[in-house]
Amino acid sequence: MVPAHTGLRKRLIIFPLLGAGIGIAFATWALVAGGLALAMRTPIHLPLPLLLAYPVSGLLSGVIVALAFPLVRWLGGALVVGVLAMFPLYFFVSLAIDPLSLIDIEVAGAAAVFVGGIVGVRAWMEEHRRANRLAHVWLFAVASSVVAWSIGQHWAGQWPAYLAIFLFLIPVSLAVLVSMDKRLRRDPVNQDRAA
Repeated sequence: MVPAHTGLRKRLIIFPLLGAGIGIAFATWALVAGGLALAMRTPIHLPLPLLLAYPVSGLLSGVIVALAFPLVRWLGGALVVGVLAMFPLYFFVSLAIDPLSLIDIEVAGAAAVFVGGIVGVRAWMEEHRRANRLAHVWLFAVASSVVAWSIGQHWAGQWPAYLAIFLFLIPVSLAVLVSMDKRLRRDPVNQDRAA
């Protein structure tokens, strides 16, 4: 893992290369899957823009993460960085599949919030940054719930309200998971059973 205090110049080299490498791996996997489908004589549609979308979006995600990486020091920032990292991938892939659909922005945003939010917050939790991590996680869950509620009240039935559902569910579910994890580690009965 790259430390949060790593310089911008170094991050602008590491993260775009890592993102492009992951994109190339996805494109290779798509080519292998397409080759297997052709070998089984199954008709496939594997457009060239889709194969290019993976490494290009990976490179762009790497640049975005490199610029936003100092935010990972706190839980909300880790969620934001995770979302920003995943959005280009979902957006460019959906545009490569159907370039005329405008709903792709909403779908890409929802998928990025769900997947990227979980990945970002989980990566933050893996780092043992503070002794009071549990209180920090619950504080973030409460703040996210208040924001999600106000978004839901203001834009009920519209796409921001659907994104607010994820803004509520992800932090609260992660706070519950962290709470259960802390309790199990402190419970001597469960530690004796594990031994």
